[in-house]
Amino acid sequence: MPDHLEYVVRPSQSPNIRPGSPSQMLAPPKVIENEPQVWGSSGDSVFDLRAHTQQELPKPEFPETQRKYDVVRVYNPDDHEQYIDTEQMTEFQGRNKISKDRIVLRFAKTQNTADTKVMQRNLTRKNPDNPDDGNN
Repeated sequence: MPDHLEYVVRPSQSPNIRPGSPSQMLAPPKVIENEPQVWGSSGDSVFDLRAHTQQELPKPEFPETQRKYDVVRVYNPDDHEQYIDTEQMTEFQGRNKISKDRIVLRFAKTQNTADTKVMQRNLTRKNPDNPDDGNN
């Protein structure tokens, strides 16, 4: 009787071409780039406190100068007497302060559904900290 099922299924193949028994492949251990710092001296603490270093995010290349948005009322699906009003951005405008390049991103407008209702459309807000002078 053959030692392996492979001889029964494919009797023309020998174990040298296709091994009859599976081989084990071990994954390399995960290397942590920023090893977390563990606070405490005994290691028997109930709390496992860890700290990670974090870099400050770079300033955006195109700071916002203006946005267009809709006010959308979102209802509680179980009780339409409860709702919140949110602002859904429909257009983002930004301008690079150095190169004066402009970017405009438009988003899909929100449609009314069973649990949402658009209350106001096409409202505009300008950024007072980064005004766009309107010149190209």
